[in-house]
Amino acid sequence: MDHWPAKIVRALPSSAGIWASTVDHLVALIRQDLTATVYVNELTQVAQIRAAGPVKAGAEVRQRDIADVTELRFEGVDVPQDVALVIVFSQGWRKGLFFDFFPFHDAGYRRPYDLWRLLGACAAYLMNQALFRLTDEDWAFLISSGWFPFSSLPFELRDKVLSFARSRLDLNLLLPDVRTFMQVRLTELIENWSKKTPFQAHLQLLRHAATEFAEGDYVSATAIVLPRIEGLMREVHASVAARERATPTNLTQRLIEGRSAELHEYSWLLPIRFIQYLRESYFASFEPGMPAKLSRHSFGHGVAASADFDEKACCMAFLTLDQIFWLLP
Repeated sequence: MDHWPAKIVRALPSSAGIWASTVDHLVALIRQDLTATVYVNELTQVAQIRAAGPVKAGAEVRQRDIADVTELRFEGVDVPQDVALVIVFSQGWRKGLFFDFFPFHDAGYRRPYDLWRLLGACAAYLMNQALFRLTDEDWAFLISSGWFPFSSLPFELRDKVLSFARSRLDLNLLLPDVRTFMQVRLTELIENWSKKTPFQAHLQLLRHAATEFAEGDYVSATAIVLPRIEGLMREVHASVAARERATPTNLTQRLIEGRSAELHEYSWLLPIRFIQYLRESYFASFEPGMPAKLSRHSFGHGVAASADFDEKACCMAFLTLDQIFWLLP
């Protein structure tokens, strides 16, 4: 940040009155003869997002309304495939720097990637760094606790989940907030699910489970929803890999293939971590004769403890279905 962008700013005419501290965004297109066209604070930035919930036309969209960022585009500028790039962009107080100098090394170079989608991934990271700063140990604690930062949870609540994981706090203390969210939004979530084909065969049972949840019968609701998660994955698996065995590994991997072109490394939907959650929590194995946590296997073999069919298990089961909804095309 102190070298290339600063060097470009210093090369601009002094009459432009541009100082490094005043740069919100900078796009430099550098040709192989080392001439350049530079835009500073004059382009319109447009992000393509997926909304976390219903958004009325014309309403202001805040970060808490965003489920994922898929693209960041600078309008009004044509970026040739053979120019070198230096791009500075801002998200609040944070700065991002993107550069591509390959054209200087290969005269025949043509950019092999979608620039706007790659910038979208950069912007997604910059806007939500806390989500990507969890260590493998943090994730192990989070998942072993039976929790995940599900995409439909309010942004502030997702931040609390991450903070609790980093600090090794009891995540179950957040359960009242999750329950409140589910009581308000569960019916709406199920209506959203109804718009995607793999959910169709499960809707009647899921609506019945939602009624049981609303009445506080978590045992019945959990017993209905838990096997439906695998059932939904089998619907997806059969549609894309009918001849492949429906193992937990294959079931989970196929979930993200329908949207693979959209799910970049810094997708807020966390596809790779969600697969980890499904494999280590939902499909967790158990030792015969030993106490078993509630999972698809302990449930299916009838060894799950009745005390585990509780409010938390019910909320997590519904939210797991919802996370799958976000990953389906």
